[in-house]
Amino acid sequence: MNQTRQHDAEVLRLYVLGPLKAVRHQEQIKLGPLRQQAVLLPLVLRPGRTVAPEEVLDGVWGEAVPASGIALVRTYVSRLRLILGRDMIGRRAAGYYIRLDPGQVDLSVFEQHVIEARELRRHGQWSASATAWRKALELWQGPPLPGIPGPFAESQRHRLTEMHLSALEECWNTEITLGLHAELLVELSAAVRDHPLQENLTRLLMLASYRSGRQADAIAAFERTRRQLAEELGVQPALSLQQLYNHIRSGNPT
Repeated sequence: MNQTRQHDAEVLRLYVLGPLKAVRHQEQIKLGPLRQQAVLLPLVLRPGRTVAPEEVLDGVWGEAVPASGIALVRTYVSRLRLILGRDMIGRRAAGYYIRLDPGQVDLSVFEQHVIEARELRRHGQWSASATAWRKALELWQGPPLPGIPGPFAESQRHRLTEMHLSALEECWNTEITLGLHAELLVELSAAVRDHPLQENLTRLLMLASYRSGRQADAIAAFERTRRQLAEELGVQPALSLQQLYNHIRSGNPT
């Protein structure tokens, strides 16, 4: 890597756990129109890997690819090179790639924290695992990739949202194991409001409520979820959630 390229790579940071952002020298770089950002997105999410122009076209325009699509991709890439640094986006015979180390993209940092949290939990280091989960979750800056057009961005929004929710659940499971029940009530209540059909979130809220001495709140959480599942999906809660509800109603330890 030549000196200019190394300098660019060392100072550039890309963020996808929220709005798509590029930061250099602690200053945000304007990435241009949303469609131009959509062209950049697959490169950022696959650092070092080659992305074919046709793949970019399908991901940005879907079935409405314009006749000048390949030329548009070239134009957007040229503009992004001017914005990010001429050597940051490379060209191979098969397509384009971005010269980034994994640590320069917040998603990669998040994934490393998740690996660490799970490994610590596997070794019974629950407190350290909870700390690693919180480090991972602190990287999130809101709903991912708002406003970026195209089917690729839409699929990544869904994937990242599910990844975030999964990490939250694992974090809360870890913290409940540590006895942090009352401390989680506000977060869990908000999560259940936002995702009323996610039974595992209801389970966590029921556990935290009951173990905080709020039996009535735990019962109410179950009944809200049961009602919403019946109204929206026509199903009953999972057997495991019903069993937890029966334990709580009976005042049994959980």
